[in-house]
Amino acid sequence: MRWFIRLSRDLRDSLLTTLTLTAFSWFLAVPVLGNSFYLSVFLPLLSVLCLTIAWFSHLRRDNFIPPRETRKLERPDVEKPPGADFFASWDEPIIARPVSGQNQVISTPSRRTLTRVLLLTALFLAIASTLLYHIFGIGGRYFALG
Repeated sequence: MRWFIRLSRDLRDSLLTTLTLTAFSWFLAVPVLGNSFYLSVFLPLLSVLCLTIAWFSHLRRDNFIPPRETRKLERPDVEKPPGADFFASWDEPIIARPVSGQNQVISTPSRRTLTRVLLLTALFLAIASTLLYHIFGIGGRYFALG
């Protein structure tokens, strides 16, 4: 039963993302560029972009792309100028980091969920592009007749 709840959340998120990207594509195509032909260009382009982001997210999770290493800054061999006590020293962080257990985000989606949502979004965008082409003829001709 738990997988069903996860799947329904992923479907909901991917449908919302698809609707947002479709509205963005329509806004770029019709009001900005002035031709609905571009809708048939932007939808597959955004579908490929979603697939690419999902693929890189999968590679990152799979440790194909190693995580960035944090390097410690080395202390320079210079004397402190007068009034330097106002600034942070090399040993203490400039921004205070929260101690574990404090100020943690309650729920963050995992990369696996992001990958599933992006794959479903790419699928829905491809279906929308195909339906708009075959049913309404959007993208069939550059110049509108009539």
